[in-house]
Amino acid sequence: MPNAVQAALIARRSIRRFTREAIPDAVLRDILEAARLSPTGGNAQPLRFIAVRDSSLCTKVFSFTHWAGSIPDGSASPADETQPSAYVLILVDKQIRQSADTDAGAAAMSIMLSAAGAGVASCWLGAIERKEIQELLNIDAERFSIHTIVALGYPAQKSRAVEMVDSVKYYLESPDALCVPKRRAEDIIKIL
Repeated sequence: MPNAVQAALIARRSIRRFTREAIPDAVLRDILEAARLSPTGGNAQPLRFIAVRDSSLCTKVFSFTHWAGSIPDGSASPADETQPSAYVLILVDKQIRQSADTDAGAAAMSIMLSAAGAGVASCWLGAIERKEIQELLNIDAERFSIHTIVALGYPAQKSRAVEMVDSVKYYLESPDALCVPKRRAEDIIKIL
């Protein structure tokens, strides 16, 4: 029987449609604190985080993001009324480390699990127009690179894991129900 953390890991899925309800300051701060305390290689702490919650800025950031690549017709992507109500940008401080993929992955998972614990849905985005977002938010490109972004908001869609049959590509079961194929445990896990 899974413990509370395992249950959260099992239940957490990426959501691509949100209610646009604002995330309270305290909840957003808790999510950012989870990111800040995430492990980093050698404890170098090369990551920085920018939360964007102003609705007009969120709309502008949204225009530089690309969603649901497995469903290219756009039917699984957020519409204007279902865009995220906040974003957390994960930045790498190049004065500390040039690249920090492992660190960013740990921080992104901390963000997503902390959000899920507060009832906030998330989607980790790598298909983003980094240069345009850096210019929009006046981020010093000499010092910082945008690794990825985590979109946040209250869910307006359901998402569930299903057993993979032919493909890992996710699909819509209905307009508001996303299915995410996962490989069978016995095919990818080995205990010696």
